[in-house]
Amino acid sequence: MFNIFRHFFLPHESNNYRARILHLDILSLILFALMAANLYISYLSGDLSVTAASKNITVQELFKLTNEARKKYGLSELTYSDKLAQAATLKARHMIENNYWAHYAPDGTSPWEFILKVGYEYEYAGENLARNFLFSKDIVNAWMKSPSHRENILKKEYTEVGFAVEDGVLLGKPTTLVVQFFAKPLFISADSPQTKGITAQSAPENNFLEKKNSSIQKVYKTKEQSFNISLISILFIAFVLLADYFVALKMNIIRNTSHNLISFIFLATVILGVIIASNGAIL
Repeated sequence: MFNIFRHFFLPHESNNYRARILHLDILSLILFALMAANLYISYLSGDLSVTAASKNITVQELFKLTNEARKKYGLSELTYSDKLAQAATLKARHMIENNYWAHYAPDGTSPWEFILKVGYEYEYAGENLARNFLFSKDIVNAWMKSPSHRENILKKEYTEVGFAVEDGVLLGKPTTLVVQFFAKPLFISADSPQTKGITAQSAPENNFLEKKNSSIQKVYKTKEQSFNISLISILFIAFVLLADYFVALKMNIIRNTSHNLISFIFLATVILGVIIASNGAIL
């Protein structure tokens, strides 16, 4: 067993003083396996794109994480607003139908027009947008790292928030859009009590999303495992590369530099793939 381990992971006479896992044929096999696994998982999701239904993006989680961010800074929690959620849904669908990614539509339509359209009169209002993220927490983290988005989340004047999570084709690519509307109402109606939770009545769009998410929970878990395997592969091969380098240095082994270059190109390719898979955009 030790000889097998040494042959694959440590420079030795049996592998021509280069860890077998770093040889081009083995690296190619690993890369092919990772690509095949990700393609298969995409196929199980019913699409080669990643949509909200196959990711862990829910209105409940976005709402919870937004309020947690505010609480860290001693701010009051936001109330979930049905009307702001309706406005956010209108904005998301307007972007998809008119094929644009911006706060203002090409025809000049502003975000605030969607809020007014649902009968919400506001004293203050703000908007955060995001697309193509894998997880709810990544969206809120990205917003918190951006000064303008962070300012919206932490603005003390806001008292209410609403979200929309919509799938569609945007700019020629399958896309998951997230719209977050903040506001402080101009008037608070006594006969329209507000709640801090999201009920079945207050978020029908999200209930549908939750049902879809639960039906493919197995696929989501597999996707998360694939992401973790890719990450472990990067760390493991980086470790073998370092071990190989130090052993070769200690044994004064002269190496063909092209072999090292191939290994580093492979590592960079896997890292780039993981970054692309996990990144999204905010606006």
